[in-house]
Amino acid sequence: MCWLTLLLWITQPFALGPLIADALQGVSGELSNAALNAGSVATWVLWLVVLVSLAVRLPVSLTVARIGLGNAFLLSVWAATFASQTLSVVLGIAVSVSACATALVPGVADCYINGASYGEEKRFMLRAPGPVLLFFVVPACMIVVFGATGGLLLLLNQVWFWGVLATLGGLPSAVLAFNALYRLTDRFIVFVPNGLVLHDRNVLREPVLLSKRDVVGLAPAEVDTNATDLTASALGLALEVKLRAPIKLSLVSGRNSTEEHQIKSLLISPSCPADVMQTAKQRGITVA
Repeated sequence: MCWLTLLLWITQPFALGPLIADALQGVSGELSNAALNAGSVATWVLWLVVLVSLAVRLPVSLTVARIGLGNAFLLSVWAATFASQTLSVVLGIAVSVSACATALVPGVADCYINGASYGEEKRFMLRAPGPVLLFFVVPACMIVVFGATGGLLLLLNQVWFWGVLATLGGLPSAVLAFNALYRLTDRFIVFVPNGLVLHDRNVLREPVLLSKRDVVGLAPAEVDTNATDLTASALGLALEVKLRAPIKLSLVSGRNSTEEHQIKSLLISPSCPADVMQTAKQRGITVA
């Protein structure tokens, strides 16, 4: 599926390109030549950056690629409102939607976060917290791109006052939004020779190793489970990790505070729970 996303993105200049060109002709009377040229250059830069990110499988590449794919879809929707050719609208939106959809398929993220693994490690992404996924991800992707480029485009269109304000406020906002999105790729579980490591700074102050001898069961969580919830309110199926004896964990309770808890079982939310259970079984961890 990773290669399918890359192939779909390679076709974007032929599918989305005519749609953007058609839309720019429709708004050419409202924009200066410098702004039009800058917009054209910006779309090519976006395409090239995402292309490289999709080809180089690293956690930061996943963040860049998803930001670019999401904004390409939004760009196709914007262009569709000004385009005059129905075929370019249908083709451009169809390819943009397909590229976004394939990038969000469970398991694609695992390909990229494993680019930073070493030795016998195998990493699995944890699903994003529900509120973050529903209310933050899309606005943050828009802030990254428009914060970085919006001020420049306004200045090139000779909108001096708002251009300066957008530049001064947009660039720091883009950096903050990108960092927040990148932190979502820093939430994963990793199988190591000794067991399983839970790496999620949203709920744990430090990564925690659960050794094979400490884990007595890994299975889909029951509805009425009493296990400590470490999913950060992620949506979808959670897995319950049962421990042989209680362990002490430092759970994040505030921006700079933690609380000590004795935990006998805990819940995690990998994006591919079936693959996690299969890998756990292969690594000698008891799977119920």
